[in-house]
Amino acid sequence: HFHVLCESRPEHLQKALDAVEQRFGRFLDRIKWLNMGGGHLMTHADYDCDGLIRILKQFKARHPHLRLILEPGSAFTWRTGYLVSTVEDIVENGGVTTAMLDVSFACHMPDCLEMPYKPAIVGAHEPAPGEKRWRMGGASCLAGDYCGDWAFDRELQVGERIVFEDMIHYSRQRQMCIRDRPCSTACIIPPSSSSGATAGPTSSAASVTRISETACHNPKLR
Repeated sequence: HFHVLCESRPEHLQKALDAVEQRFGRFLDRIKWLNMGGGHLMTHADYDCDGLIRILKQFKARHPHLRLILEPGSAFTWRTGYLVSTVEDIVENGGVTTAMLDVSFACHMPDCLEMPYKPAIVGAHEPAPGEKRWRMGGASCLAGDYCGDWAFDRELQVGERIVFEDMIHYSRQRQMCIRDRPCSTACIIPPSSSSGATAGPTSSAASVTRISETACHNPKLR
């Protein structure tokens, strides 16, 4: 079993297989299966699925007794799922502006701290030189519970919703509770809600907020 890829393409798998055969080829006839791990982003528009099939067939032809296994779990949930948070306070300290949220990176988005991974925020963008930067602060007691920076076309306000994108896989499955921080509530949003808003990568923050509120207050959508 090897797991060396992350949102990778077939050519990266080919390099990994070349290394496996070079370094561990003498063992391949002694095993029954080979797990090639995850990180195969085969749902990406630019992913060469035919190239992947070709690589796997060629490897299988060289090792016909092996059962080949892939774990493309995140590929099936890539760019899905929102984590909706609320700005509880805005803090200025040492020239850094931090929006304190009612969610926690340590509890609800641990991959942001461990990988580290910086998620997209609906309505935010990468800061340009000289542009005001916003740091997002988590609600736990941990000093490292923050992530950033992002830039917005507006001044954030207390009570405003901050909507993190691409939260359904690592962030959702690895949530944990610490102190008084509960896990987030999961809501299933149909393609068209009663609010008339639809959720997607290009949705506005207001649209995502409306559809999230619709789901969280409607038991049939939970």
